[in-house]
Amino acid sequence: MPKDRLASTWSSGSKSLGLLILTIPLLTNALEPITTTGLVVGTLSTVFFSAYTGLRCRWKECCDAPWLKTIGDGVQLRYALKAQVYGQHIAIDMITENVRYHIQNKSKKPLVLSFHGGTGVGKNYVSRIIAETMFKKGMSSKYVHLIISTLHFPVPSHVTEYRVQLQEWIRGNLTKCSRNLFIFDEVDKIPMGVLDGLSAFLNYYDTPIAGSDSRQAVFLFLSNSGSSKIDEIAYDAWVYGRSRQSLTIADFQKALQLGAYNEEDNTGLYHSDVIRRELIDIYIPFLPLEKQHVEECVRDFLRDGNFTVVEDLVTKIAGELDYFPPTDKLFSATGCKRIRERIVGHSKELRKAVPEEPVPTDEL
Repeated sequence: MPKDRLASTWSSGSKSLGLLILTIPLLTNALEPITTTGLVVGTLSTVFFSAYTGLRCRWKECCDAPWLKTIGDGVQLRYALKAQVYGQHIAIDMITENVRYHIQNKSKKPLVLSFHGGTGVGKNYVSRIIAETMFKKGMSSKYVHLIISTLHFPVPSHVTEYRVQLQEWIRGNLTKCSRNLFIFDEVDKIPMGVLDGLSAFLNYYDTPIAGSDSRQAVFLFLSNSGSSKIDEIAYDAWVYGRSRQSLTIADFQKALQLGAYNEEDNTGLYHSDVIRRELIDIYIPFLPLEKQHVEECVRDFLRDGNFTVVEDLVTKIAGELDYFPPTDKLFSATGCKRIRERIVGHSKELRKAVPEEPVPTDEL
């Protein structure tokens, strides 16, 4: 740690301690000895603890700034989403506004967003961006939790055990810090009834409950459920000449809510208390990706690998993926998920990008 930062932190605590010492004579004249001793010891402990906490939070993540990031007007979040996520104007708008409002305001309930869409359309990618927006360490933060259904809830018959464990685990994390991000991936594969254990944490409260405060937390449910309905609505819009950008949240919201509740294959939310009690704030559709969006993903993968972006190769790789429906081949069946493998298959055609030479300047 730089010496000036250490000195600054300790200086703040020292000033408080010095002010306290100056006031001790006045206190001892006004109070009984026992009262004075208790007051001084208690106040000294508070000052020393405050100074220690300030020092510790300089180098170790804690539930305070700068580890918990402010989001301001949401411009940076929107920019990150638009720069890294393709073809998802509805998700970008809804996520930006809801996350911004939730962090800026003292909400009486946690923010609960349900992401719906097929494979490779950006649900996990968006979750990572939200984590990076909320926490300095992003997905590596101890306040960000990724729960994968097949890993954490592998045995369908252990519903009661999982539900109790989930409640205790959520409560324990919220006790340490009121701002947490919980990402539940593959919600459609979570055994039916497990997520009912979340209901107590997702409701409206005026004050913390049982020592834990969930009101500043964010819960994300990621699911493939509803993807067929999303594809159908997007395809119908294309058939009738309606632009993709004209689609709004209103075109999907009710269908996704009903589908999540009634689809038996969607075991995580099927007939769940979370939906029945309307604890999910918004159901967000992730649209199927068209070839132009897949090409953007190919370009990103090439740049990330430090390869030259050759447009003929971009078109070739994007064209090798499967598209549906069979008659029109409009949407990618796997989104951007299989691109890395396709690029590796063209390794002989890849060329490392050559850094641009700096423009020489005349010496003064």
